[in-house]
Amino acid sequence: RWSFHFTPTSATWTNAVEVFFARLTRRRLKHAIFNSLDGCVAAIEAFIAHHDAKEARPFTWSRKPEDFMESWKRGYLHHVVRAREIIGSMLLTWHNLHFYQELMKGIRSTIAEGRMTGFASSMRDSLAAGDVDPIDLD
Repeated sequence: RWSFHFTPTSATWTNAVEVFFARLTRRRLKHAIFNSLDGCVAAIEAFIAHHDAKEARPFTWSRKPEDFMESWKRGYLHHVVRAREIIGSMLLTWHNLHFYQELMKGIRSTIAEGRMTGFASSMRDSLAAGDVDPIDLD
């Protein structure tokens, strides 16, 4: 079983790492001249010590991941579909296959239990209500 997790590039932890290395390069290494590797390592270690003592602070999560995962998924899907990236079509296809597999599983179980009429009306109502506005590609 596959589970895809998409994180927008604007929210990844790698951005924080990239910012740290950009600061290290800009503040300490860009115009520096080192006579040895040991001198360079010492400069990097001094920068890290200063950063940890003066600038670094722990990140405290204020929300549970479940609170924003759904919006990230929808936002990412909306982006790739609007940008007409091939991954958008692939994700929509996988989603549709999953939807139909779950629908068929539900239909089979309700037929076996003899409650197909109730299932059909509840499915019709939930599909009519929808949960997301359609994406306009124009």
